[in-house]
Amino acid sequence: ETTLPSRIHQIHGSGSNLFIALEVGDVRIYDTSNPAEVLQVGLVATSGPSVGFTLRDNWLFIADGRDGLRVADISEPGSPRVLGHVPTPDQVNRVELSGDLAAIYYVGRADIYLFDVSEPRSPQYLGTHGTRSWFDIASFSGDLLATSTVGSAAVDIYRVRNDSVTWLGQNDSLGSGVRDLDTRFPFLLALTGGPNVSFELI
Repeated sequence: ETTLPSRIHQIHGSGSNLFIALEVGDVRIYDTSNPAEVLQVGLVATSGPSVGFTLRDNWLFIADGRDGLRVADISEPGSPRVLGHVPTPDQVNRVELSGDLAAIYYVGRADIYLFDVSEPRSPQYLGTHGTRSWFDIASFSGDLLATSTVGSAAVDIYRVRNDSVTWLGQNDSLGSGVRDLDTRFPFLLALTGGPNVSFELI
């Protein structure tokens, strides 16, 4: 059993490592190779609480509160190093990746910040784009971004380019309310509040 200083905000496993963002802040890295003794081996400090992150290869992409996008090299989990950093105009706490693009946002707002992350050590801010309405769930795959709000019956679909975010339409037939989204281009999987999972072709 491992005791943490606050509730878990986000968790993701990769190989024998477990990455945990806490509500109080920071992303902690644990070695789970010995389940009887799970040990913290690394930590990436963040500027605020409840940050969001995602992993790709040996890189950790963090939507770091009021400090924008941070990219850490985690090739050595015991000594992660923040090598890339770009501030955002406002607070962020979620990040979605697709190809060389990162879509960064804040739960409950309608703005998306786009970054070119083809070179993780030097991410490039591409611009801020508004969506049709506020959202708290997003999923990004290919050049399509799906957004929704928990409990809503609707999912909005956008096409994302380096310089634009274009609304393509809305599916409003998910009557039992969206709980989560996952996109595997060209399919959208929407998990609803009822006993069924509905699949929608984008």
